[in-house]
Amino acid sequence: MTSPTPPGWEDILDPGETILWQGAPDPQVRLTGGLGQSLFGLFFAGFALFWIAAAAFIGNDTGFVGMVFPLFGVPFLLIGLYMVFGRFIWDAYVRRGTFYTLTNKRAYIATATLGQRKLAAHDIAQSPVFEYVQGPPDSVYFTENRQMTKNGSITHKIGFEFIENSREVVDLIRRIRKGEV
Repeated sequence: MTSPTPPGWEDILDPGETILWQGAPDPQVRLTGGLGQSLFGLFFAGFALFWIAAAAFIGNDTGFVGMVFPLFGVPFLLIGLYMVFGRFIWDAYVRRGTFYTLTNKRAYIATATLGQRKLAAHDIAQSPVFEYVQGPPDSVYFTENRQMTKNGSITHKIGFEFIENSREVVDLIRRIRKGEV
């Protein structure tokens, strides 16, 4: 079950900390959550298309200004398309560069996107959060991040998303929390 410390982890792990499990999320495009955001994006993109078409029709005879005016709708069209489709593609791209590691003390989430690398460590023994979400593939959440907004706060669950062998990970986390590992 435990494995020797692989190369590259020597300076990251504490003395006595051992790797119990490593994995990666399923990289497929998944249409998860945010139906309201997709519907708003569809409306947003539709209005931008209307703007572009109307501006092109109205400014047809006005020369250079008539050709440039419709282009003001392009950024809004792109934002709307991102809200409908792009966020799912971006999420899959991020998952392709994400790797998970569970040790007897912490959970690590490593991401590499657009040339930027990030490693986040979470003390799962101290966190009050523990949630198992059946997939397929399943997800295991072990902590959360709260962001304050002007209207209150937003809670983001943090964990190993869309993983195989989720039952093994759940069992390991339970054992870590009980102090058995």
